[in-house]
Amino acid sequence: MFERGDIVEYEGQEMVVCSVHADGEHGDRVELQRISSGPYIVMAKDVILAPGHRRVASLVNESHGTAIEKGWWPPEGRNMGETLMLAVTELAEAMEETRKEMTPEAMMRFQEGKPEGFMVELADCWIRMADLIGSLNPQLFLHALDCKLAYNKTRPYRHGGKTA
Repeated sequence: MFERGDIVEYEGQEMVVCSVHADGEHGDRVELQRISSGPYIVMAKDVILAPGHRRVASLVNESHGTAIEKGWWPPEGRNMGETLMLAVTELAEAMEETRKEMTPEAMMRFQEGKPEGFMVELADCWIRMADLIGSLNPQLFLHALDCKLAYNKTRPYRHGGKTA
């Protein structure tokens, strides 16, 4: 039985197990990623969402659905660079919040009914990214997330000596 993060050899190459999905008819479906390159899928079928994935997928659907409902997605779509930069601006706003008091009360507060603070700006960034993911391919994102988390477990401490 494989577990996410296991290092395995497949077709003569060292790979990391990104995810394991129960597939009663054909045995488990194991998604692998070459340690030295991009993704490799074994027995690729429709993605089966794990409980944690269902929550992420739900937040992606809610974020993207709200953005559509509020008019942020015209029929012709949106500019990718602009959409990415909107998420970056939320991180810049989070950085500005760090210049203030960083107590739990300050990190999440309300001003005239509007939530504000460091955590709220991080939430805004997540909502922007979830909206973008919802406009593209949520299942592919979940696969990429699993693979990246599993790969990061294989990396050396501080990725071999990086300082930041």
